[in-house]
Amino acid sequence: MYFYFKNGSFKLDPTHVREYSSADELIDLIVSRGFEIIYVKTYQVMFPLLDMIIRLLIRFGLIEPIPDFFQRHRVLGKIRHIKVPIVGYRIIEVLARKIE
Repeated sequence: MYFYFKNGSFKLDPTHVREYSSADELIDLIVSRGFEIIYVKTYQVMFPLLDMIIRLLIRFGLIEPIPDFFQRHRVLGKIRHIKVPIVGYRIIEVLARKIE
């Protein structure tokens, strides 16, 4: 996982057009466009701790990048399920219906 600085703020992904500061901000936008909110769920963005460690080792030249690393090392693939929350970032799922 990397943080990118784009348009004056940090983003998790440089391709994101928008990252909302709250679920309410996104919901207000959806409602203002003529939709009725049916369901909203938010949850913490989580990232595999091992991925961060591997990326640091690659960055410092201690190991070479291997595309199938976790397939070659099955135990590490299982350890990869240990995840850490990315503070300040949540995923927002919204189900909405267009108001006729």
